Amino acid sequence: MSGEGLENLKFKRIILTGAQGTGKTTILNALNEVLVEKGHNIEVLTELVRKLVKEKGIRINEDAVDASQYMIFEGYLNAFKTKDNYLSDRGLTDVLSYTISGYQDDMITRKCLSKIIKEFKEFFNNPDNYKDCLYVYFPIEFDIVDDGVRSTNKFYQKQIDQLIYMALEMANIPEDNILVVTGTVKNRVKQILNKLGLNYERS
Repeated sequence: MSGEGLENLKFKRIILTGAQGTGKTTILNALNEVLVEKGHNIEVLTELVRKLVKEKGIRINEDAVDASQYMIFEGYLNAFKTKDNYLSDRGLTDVLSYTISGYQDDMITRKCLSKIIKEFKEFFNNPDNYKDCLYVYFPIEFDIVDDGVRSTNKFYQKQIDQLIYMALEMANIPEDNILVVTGTVKNRVKQILNKLGLNYERS
């Protein structure tokens, strides 16, 4: 692969986090296009959940069960352990949020929730696990577009949004490692690039 990753930038891993339908995947693709133009070729993680749905038949959204949450959590944890730099449209904060929601709706067991909370806290208790990560939070701004995978339930979307905000607080990630983005696709990409110390000028 030509070019470089994000080695010369402050943040080596960029994790987009937010409820379904908030534009994470759209921004990820637009951001990656600009990064590639600027010579930053990094691995993009966009299909982890969809891949598990297709290959393992896991249940997600309101129908998620213990097995699905374990697999998704381990998938993102393994990505962190095996990849030095990457761009992802979800992260551990998302998994924890959907797990809590599932528990509240009696779909997830207390045993599963306790295990994921324990591993989540253990992960973020180590500053080395977030010091070079940028968590980009996407608040709800637009109507959900049905892609056949994610839930289109607006109440559920709001619930997940509140839980992700709580998960970010539970993780105790420093403010400098969190960016809240709003506005158009271009505006949100520019906000992320500015945080990385890059400009939006296209070649």
